[in-house]
Amino acid sequence: MAAHSAPTSRIAVMTARYRPELSVTNHAPDNQVLDPMTNPSGSSRPAITPASHSRVRYRREVDATHLGGRVSIRHLVNDAEHGPVPTDVVGRLLSYDPELVLLVDRKGRLRMLSTPSIVASKAIPEHPRLPAEPFVGTYEQPLQREAARALLICENRCLLVAHRPAADEIVWTAPGGGINEAEEPRVAAEREVREEIGVDVSLGPLVLERTATFPFRNAWLTQHELWFAGLVDPAEAADVAARAPLDDPGISEARWWTADDMERGTAVAPARLPQVVRAFIAHGAPSTPWRFDEPAPAEHH
Repeated sequence: MAAHSAPTSRIAVMTARYRPELSVTNHAPDNQVLDPMTNPSGSSRPAITPASHSRVRYRREVDATHLGGRVSIRHLVNDAEHGPVPTDVVGRLLSYDPELVLLVDRKGRLRMLSTPSIVASKAIPEHPRLPAEPFVGTYEQPLQREAARALLICENRCLLVAHRPAADEIVWTAPGGGINEAEEPRVAAEREVREEIGVDVSLGPLVLERTATFPFRNAWLTQHELWFAGLVDPAEAADVAARAPLDDPGISEARWWTADDMERGTAVAPARLPQVVRAFIAHGAPSTPWRFDEPAPAEHH
């Protein structure tokens, strides 16, 4: 880790975004019919205003017994202007639990939904003409995913977010996530920080490239990640960490860590992240990005 150049980018904290809470938090029993013009909490105030004036009747039929099958799910997405709005997703079901639902769409992209946000779902047949969604997400054939992350540094600390690959497991890593179609990786990392932490960032150089295979909510992913660095003003650091999580069902909190903190029995990804943080703080960005290739762990049955 020699030959480094000092980073020049800074980040600017924006005002907190208004992100209304999902109005569907307590579901009726799975076989109960929901009327979209009635708030599920029991209030007579409409929870959702459908695009059309027809009174559609929703059922939630999809559960863990539909793994590997093709499903259609309607869930609520927070909109800054209109509040929770219904959005439909079609894909192959990879994972289902009380917190998260994972699907893969026809283009092979991972879709992650908050289970409590689901208002309707059903199993559907394969499309008669279009290509089928891929059969992936297994140990033998993991889903391939491109991702981008932000290595945010404040003095001798690094901002990490708590991911939950399983309901009873926490792994700390840099904020970030999947790259959208035709999206530049650096722009994707900046968007993910905005969505997860609630700040606008202007990231600098590419400092780390990582490929890893791992299980997430019982689905296996092979993820190729690009990490971009940015510096945070100490006066803004506490406010940055306090904003998370905003709109990511897989994240529970954000915290500033020193490299020594990470080595005190904490699960971090990648495992060599403490060394990366020390090298960056001491020398700045490397002349060529650090690269970590991590093989898949043994499958546990």
